[in-house]
Order: sequence, then C-alpha cells, then structure tokens
Amino acid sequence: MSAKIDPAEFVRQWTAGRSAVEIADAFEISQTSVATFACKLRKAGVGLPRRNAKRHLDVAALNALIAKARP
Repeated sequence: MSAKIDPAEFVRQWTAGRSAVEIADAFEISQTSVATFACKLRKAGVGLPRRNAKRHLDVAALNALIAKARP
C-alpha cells in the first residue's frame, strides 16, 4: 500500500481538504487505505489533522422513522 503513496503529496491533499474519495482516486487505493495511511502517519508523529465527521446521525429522528414504519 504505502509504496504507491508519497507521504508529502498525501499530506498536501489531506490538508487541502480533499475528500477520502478524491485522495483514494489520486493514489489508486481504497478509501480504507486512505484512513489507514492517515492513522499510520499520526502514529509516526506526523501532526495530520483529524477530520470531523460531516454527517451527524440524528438518532432520535431515525428511531422516530422506525417507530412510524412499525404497525
């Protein structure tokens, strides 16, 4: 996996705000590999910022949908 990834380019793309999908496409790797490589960089001491989840689950709203669907 990491043989295909230039760490400097990875960091440039990550900090530029590119999505995991875009980074995966750029390096021809899976989205899982993007997350794994980011984790490996952090463990090595690279100060790669963590991404905030853009989607927050509204658990109450989802449970309300389930309750309405039940007979």
